[in-house]
Amino acid sequence: MRPHFMDWIPKDKGGSQGDDGQVNAPQGIVEHPLDLRPQELILSKLAPLEETATKWRWRPEPASLLSLDDLMAKLTPAPSRLLIALSHDNYTQVPGGVQLCLQREQALATEQGATYLQAHPYHALPRLAHVAEEPDTIVSLLLNGAALGDCRMSTLIDATKTIAPTSEQTRVIIHHLMGQLPEQAAELVRAAGEAPAIFWLHDFFSLCPSYALQRNDVAFCGAPNVSSNACMLCVYGQERGSHLQRMQTLFEAVKMDIAAPSAVTAEFWQAKTNLPHGALTVVPHMELTEIAKTPSATGPADRPVTVAFLGSLAALKGWAEFQSLMRAHQDQGTYRFVVMSKEEPKQGEDAWLSVHVTTANPTAMTDAVAHEDVDFVLHWTTARETFSFTTFEALAGSAYVITHRNSGNVARIVAQTGRGAILDDLQDLEAFFTDGRAKSLADTRRAAAQAVSVSARYSEMSLPLIGRND
Repeated sequence: MRPHFMDWIPKDKGGSQGDDGQVNAPQGIVEHPLDLRPQELILSKLAPLEETATKWRWRPEPASLLSLDDLMAKLTPAPSRLLIALSHDNYTQVPGGVQLCLQREQALATEQGATYLQAHPYHALPRLAHVAEEPDTIVSLLLNGAALGDCRMSTLIDATKTIAPTSEQTRVIIHHLMGQLPEQAAELVRAAGEAPAIFWLHDFFSLCPSYALQRNDVAFCGAPNVSSNACMLCVYGQERGSHLQRMQTLFEAVKMDIAAPSAVTAEFWQAKTNLPHGALTVVPHMELTEIAKTPSATGPADRPVTVAFLGSLAALKGWAEFQSLMRAHQDQGTYRFVVMSKEEPKQGEDAWLSVHVTTANPTAMTDAVAHEDVDFVLHWTTARETFSFTTFEALAGSAYVITHRNSGNVARIVAQTGRGAILDDLQDLEAFFTDGRAKSLADTRRAAAQAVSVSARYSEMSLPLIGRND
């Protein structure tokens, strides 16, 4: 007998969360008799943060490091416009939203004649680097997207000091600080000159080492006071105190202008921190425009409602909830379940499309959504999304988005466009697919797709914020 839909839904064993992020007493929990729910599985594998950091530092140090002379030789002739980007990994090799942002920013910068130099930690870490473990971090450099070599951060700082006085423009753009020393990031910003750095709110790493504000990696915490019970019970809590102090010191040491990918992110960040900063600008990564079109032929009216999951098959993104929905409904003929991801799930989905979005193929996901004539994309994130590329890609492909009211920018965009449904909770999600609302909204979606197309315009990232000259 097929398990009931709700039997498969992960339930938060930590109890409910109040508006202040405090954790209330847990309610009654219905245990699944056969296996661990996704949240339980995450908790069963949860390790102390420092143990995880030790495992992440698995790479031996590089055989050789670039000296200052080596680095200056590679940057000869000295660039007239130098943009130095700090982030947490190699954006040319690792898929993801932040990485796509760097790809686009680099492409735009080089088109405008600037030199784009990115530095990411040689030793990946799930937190800020600690001065005690490596007072002068090793960073891997990419020059206009090509690997340049590895050097100490102090070498990059010295090179910046040499170049900045004679350059037309030298600016630092901080996309992420995971694995970096914020103390050295401040030195780099000062080396670049008097202009403020651009600090991106791609996530909430400036508020906690848990960048998505996930208490013990399973539930959104709301960034409570660092002395709260929620922090004391969290694997990130011990680190968070020093993390916040170091962020405060960084923001007090140098000028920072803030770039937020959405208004809802800017609002939340300002409500949760008093970090000093200059301008705060909302720069959406994509903007959508509706265009009237000539109606075309439609498919059979009784065809199944197509429900899709886009992107990484991560619990954070609602993959468990999609699986639950699929298990409950996939043999009924009413719904068709499609996964669009680089990863092949092999979980009984009706179709899998391998999709990888890059600057060379920016519309790959949107094209896949349109090709499959997707009715709904389920985005049941356990975090508050700061932007959500997949939401915009879904809408640009003429699909509607199903989400919940605490999904951050996902819910904000669905509310603004009217293209989807914002549900209360998991019980409401189950009801939506059984009480006729899904079929009715799918009919509405199909009629809209015949009358209107949606075009997407990608942002120019940091380029409009820094201009051509300081």
